[in-house]
Amino acid sequence: MEPTSPTTRELLGAVDAAWRPFRAAAMSLPTGRMEDATAAGWTYKVMLAHVAAWHELTARRLEAYREKGRVEPPAGRAALRTFEELGFAHADVEGLMREWHFDKFNAAVKAAATERAGPDVLRSLDASFAHVREAIAALTDAESTAHVTDGKSFVYAIVEGNTFAHYDEHAAELGLAPR
Repeated sequence: MEPTSPTTRELLGAVDAAWRPFRAAAMSLPTGRMEDATAAGWTYKVMLAHVAAWHELTARRLEAYREKGRVEPPAGRAALRTFEELGFAHADVEGLMREWHFDKFNAAVKAAATERAGPDVLRSLDASFAHVREAIAALTDAESTAHVTDGKSFVYAIVEGNTFAHYDEHAAELGLAPR
């Protein structure tokens, strides 16, 4: 496998190019349709809250990487603060603190999003994108291309998985053709 370790600028270009059509499709959803089920069985509101939560988690991981060189998911107080700021219920936070798993994270996002208004979810989607983009832009090229495992740098792997590849996963739900 050819190593995938783009520079910070190249990575931002890929993120921005994928974000524009995803965001346009999300913002074109009528407010009254936010509670409609998607083909995947989520509501639009929950799916968009899910994307926003993964943006936020990615931004925080990139910040921890830049500040402390940490490539592991957040733990301890950093994880607790993240989960609480995402609005997770106490029981969900406790479960994630005992054992991190992406399915548990997604379930906590779904539970937290259920009570939120659609326009609030859309605002958090934009805010979370701004946060993850800012976290990417703060990285040096050396940071963006370091820690290569299985042919991908750490930064590329988490940014890909939680931005442009993630948008592709949910593109059909928004009526977008995959890139």
